[in-house]
Amino acid sequence: MLEFQEVTPKVHLVKSDIDTPWKCNGLIVKTEKGRSVLIDCNYGDAELDQIMDFVGEKPVQYFITHVHIDHVTNVHRIESRGIPVYCPEPEDMYIVSGELLMEHSGAPRYGLLEGMKSFLFNFAGFKNIQEMTPFKPSEKFIFDEVEIETILLPGHSPGHTGFIVRDLTGTDRPVLFSSDMGLEKIGAWYGFKYCDLEDVKRSLIKIEEIYEDSDFILTGSHCPVYFEKQNGIFKDVVGKIEVSKKKLLTLMGKDQFSPDDFVFKGVYYRTSSIDKMDEVSKKLYFFWEGYTIRNLFGVLEKDGLIIRSEDEDMWSTNISFEQTA
Repeated sequence: MLEFQEVTPKVHLVKSDIDTPWKCNGLIVKTEKGRSVLIDCNYGDAELDQIMDFVGEKPVQYFITHVHIDHVTNVHRIESRGIPVYCPEPEDMYIVSGELLMEHSGAPRYGLLEGMKSFLFNFAGFKNIQEMTPFKPSEKFIFDEVEIETILLPGHSPGHTGFIVRDLTGTDRPVLFSSDMGLEKIGAWYGFKYCDLEDVKRSLIKIEEIYEDSDFILTGSHCPVYFEKQNGIFKDVVGKIEVSKKKLLTLMGKDQFSPDDFVFKGVYYRTSSIDKMDEVSKKLYFFWEGYTIRNLFGVLEKDGLIIRSEDEDMWSTNISFEQTA
């Protein structure tokens, strides 16, 4: 079942009570003329029926924020209902080819390409989309008296997109939908090969500036609605990245090491959570945390704190860093 929380009279946050980790919040925007737009309402048929009843008429457009499993496994159901699907560039190539998504995610390095394809298509139920319209994040769309502005926030994924919903009559406060900018407890996620941690940090600074510049109501894919200003909320996410960097540095000795040496050591995922998983789940989480740490390594290298050896997958702490630590 779905819960529809009013954010403004024209905007509702949609939450599902289905017991699965692969879910996200969605957004419904409905104009005074009764036209509606959906953002990331990644739900099964029964819950989509609830949405159709809620909006009253077939939505005129469906926006994907980015092509991650918890956001797109049901988009083929949207397509089958004749609702136009819009996907941010360059991730439009992934929504038509989940196989390419799994390849670019880095699964081959961990011997999980076929396993991840099976997970995506068989377990999660993803189907490649046949028809969709790509858009460039930064475009604006007008629906009657409502403007939807898209914001490029890369790093979490190449085309990760946030949304600002503005009432052009000036009656309602603007709504900032931050998508997956790390407002959940664990913070920002960057566990694929194509993730870019420097871009994550730049996007957090960018959205913090946007948020502070206006009287936004804030919400996102995995967080509540914040009606009151949350000062420094995105800076706190940057802080969690810094904590992970420090955890890594404290685990490093003088010997050479590989990023995989630090997986399941509490750098990102809690060891208590990993201990409860079955072996199949552990393989997936090893892959995800493996690339989380590889992305952290990239930042540490740029900061001059670690150096790569002749073996491309082996590293060591920088001598100058050891002397000043």
